Amino acid sequence: MGRWRIGVAFRVLAALLLIVALAAGLGGFALHTFRTLHHDVRTLAEQRLPTILAAAKLDRQAALLSAQAAALILAKDEGGQETEMMRILDLVDTLERLIADLEDGGVDTGDVATIREVKTGFVDSLHRLNMLVAQRNSLETALEAKLTDVLEGGGAAHGQPAPPPDAAGYRWHREALIALHSLQAAASAERRSDIDREERLLIGSLRQLDDAISLLHPSERVEAFAMRARLAGWADEGEGVIALRRQLLQTRDAIDGTLGRNRALADLLGAASTDLFHAGQSAARGATSAAAERLSTAEVTYGAVLATTALIMILTFLYLRESVILRLRGLQTAMAAHIGGRHAAIPTDGDDEIADMGRNLRFFLDVIAAREEELTENEQLFRTVAVTAPFPLLMLRASDGAILTRNRRAEAWLGLPADGEDTDDGTAPTIADILPDAADREALRAMAPADPAGEGAAPLVDREVRVVSGSGRAGWALLSAAPATVKGEAVVLVGLVDIAARRQAEQAVRESERKYRGLVENLKNHAVFAHDLQGRFTYLSPSAPDVFGHPAEEMARDYTAFMPPDEIPRWQKRQEELMSGRPFTRAYEAAYIRADGSRRTLAVVETTTVDEAGHVTGVEGIAHDVTDQRSYESHLQALVRELEKSNAELANFAYVASHDLREPLRMVNSYLGLLRRRHSHELSDEAREFMTYASEGALRMDRLILDLLEYSRVGRGDRPLVTLDLGAPLEAVRRNLAPAIRESGATVTLPEKTPVILGDRTDLERLFQNLLGNAIKYRHPDRVPEIVVDVAHGPEGWHLTVRDNGIGIPVEQAERIFKIFQRLHARSRYDGNGIGLAVCRKVVEHHGGRIWMEPNDTGEGSTFHVILPDRERAAA
Repeated sequence: MGRWRIGVAFRVLAALLLIVALAAGLGGFALHTFRTLHHDVRTLAEQRLPTILAAAKLDRQAALLSAQAAALILAKDEGGQETEMMRILDLVDTLERLIADLEDGGVDTGDVATIREVKTGFVDSLHRLNMLVAQRNSLETALEAKLTDVLEGGGAAHGQPAPPPDAAGYRWHREALIALHSLQAAASAERRSDIDREERLLIGSLRQLDDAISLLHPSERVEAFAMRARLAGWADEGEGVIALRRQLLQTRDAIDGTLGRNRALADLLGAASTDLFHAGQSAARGATSAAAERLSTAEVTYGAVLATTALIMILTFLYLRESVILRLRGLQTAMAAHIGGRHAAIPTDGDDEIADMGRNLRFFLDVIAAREEELTENEQLFRTVAVTAPFPLLMLRASDGAILTRNRRAEAWLGLPADGEDTDDGTAPTIADILPDAADREALRAMAPADPAGEGAAPLVDREVRVVSGSGRAGWALLSAAPATVKGEAVVLVGLVDIAARRQAEQAVRESERKYRGLVENLKNHAVFAHDLQGRFTYLSPSAPDVFGHPAEEMARDYTAFMPPDEIPRWQKRQEELMSGRPFTRAYEAAYIRADGSRRTLAVVETTTVDEAGHVTGVEGIAHDVTDQRSYESHLQALVRELEKSNAELANFAYVASHDLREPLRMVNSYLGLLRRRHSHELSDEAREFMTYASEGALRMDRLILDLLEYSRVGRGDRPLVTLDLGAPLEAVRRNLAPAIRESGATVTLPEKTPVILGDRTDLERLFQNLLGNAIKYRHPDRVPEIVVDVAHGPEGWHLTVRDNGIGIPVEQAERIFKIFQRLHARSRYDGNGIGLAVCRKVVEHHGGRIWMEPNDTGEGSTFHVILPDRERAAA
């Protein structure tokens, strides 16, 4: 079936039809343009304008709600709150109607949902604000009533004259006034830290008040106990002045937070309404611009269609001249030029008969030129490949072995003269110059055919031959050769590959294999083995019988026969992993029964072997007997369990002993106190002095027992070490020592940045409590105490220093002070039991560090050094 062509007449008819189609399309485009303009104007009037108005009202409504929330906070009674909330609810209803108008106006559902979500959060925050304001008013009323009760109840204490300083009631009266002042200060405090400070002062005053009451005459105690009960009631943690003041501050903070959230939500609502307003404006402007653009496009389209119609008519008239007459004339000119041996362009454009004639002529001329060019390129290609090949190539004459041609690599490696040149003696080089072995030369000669027209022997492939270069250097090469006939003469084409490096590598591999085989075979107490996928040993080192306890031939037949029954399931599981075909390296322990019947445990490390395709073919590994090692580990674990049990019993004994020892001491103190209170007037001064000595001794004994109990608890291991910042225990200790710091006027400087370590916070607080407390306690009477804590990282971990300017410690006592019950000063000057620094050393050593003391270079005070390991060392 012939190919269908588009003729010239058909193209003219198509041009006329195109003109008609353009006119029809122009009319349809105009009608569509006017309909679109009408729809845009209607949409703008019905949807965009109401949306813009609703968005503007929404912004104003959000501002009104935010202002009303501020008014709600100012309400001080329930009636005021209710009035403000009624106004807020009216504004919320208006806000909901505006959102509904936006939804009806065609605003994106996602935008409406966002506004509604913000509105819901806004209303929720208003309800919470109302609840918090009511709670605040209630707390203020309750606090005011409680404070009135304090003022009325404490008026008696204020109105009474203070007893003389030497009277028994002076201390009671002073502590009661301090407690009342603390309550009043706490009730008016504006910061939690002030409340905490006043609470601590109040608690201390109540404790001092209890001691003072015990010194009053029984007739005065009733009133004192009543005042003490009222003070305790006013300081009650649940409904006291301090608790109410804390709740009031928390409620005010909550009101401020809720009001801030309310304002943020109002801002979000206003921003959303503003975005909708601008979006509506942009949409209106877009609709207007689109209408104008459509009108402009319609005008351009009309002009373009009219111009196109005129152009198509002109082109139709010019088509016959350009596509027929001129093309035939060009084809005739090209044929005449090629016949005369000149080059001329052949017209081949188009898909009609004229174009076919031009393409056929061009095809025949191109085929002839391509064949000639191909022959030239092939000759040049083969010559280039042969000359620049990276290995030597030679062409020999089969009859005498003369080297007819060679490439550059052959000239360089074999020391041959350049192609076309002779040797120094004027003769052409031959194969005998580079192949010293006659057998190799004979193999090449035998390849040539007896008849140049016939076929020679089969090609030689990768024959190892010894070669000699022109300089006399010998080497090895792989020779490949094939017979050929060139210009009627029998030749042999030879290629050589230098394998000297490969032979050296093979020799190195053989030497390495010999060395490592000797290492494996001489390895004692370890068995090197290999087995296939079925579990059959394919190799066992000479030491294997000593390790497994059976001859190698018996192990090679079936080594599972020497496994105990409980080991067989584990062996089967390991075989399943091996048969899965996934490479692995694994370590495990397996049990074997030796020939003497003893059960032994072997530690095995093995890895899979794979073939060239990457498939698992078996395993190779090493095994050694760890039975004695495991027995020793079990013995150590038993000893550890016994030690843990002993430590637990000692801890329990220390607790029970301390409790049982303190009970008689409490009884001695109680009865000595009774004797002093009831019969002091009957005793002589010497007897009363003896009673004081006995009471002080009992108190020292009680403190000594408590210190011993604390010393025994340090580092018991019942609390795990956790990650913590050293700044936390340092700050806690500074707060604990705040009264002593104020009393002594000391300055305590802590580092700005503290490290994070693994430690026990309770033990670290004991450490810093003792070090900082001692620095304050042993201060110099003529100097204001200055204590500086510093920290730096060193090779052993974190290095902390505690430096003071106190009375100092002699260098010869630097080790003694860390021993238990060692004191450097008389008890009359400084109290204590000599346990604090011993506790410090125990805490530091429990954390894996060390502690020591050095006198300061200035001669004033001393410096305690503490090394604590960083987290990595502590974890290890």
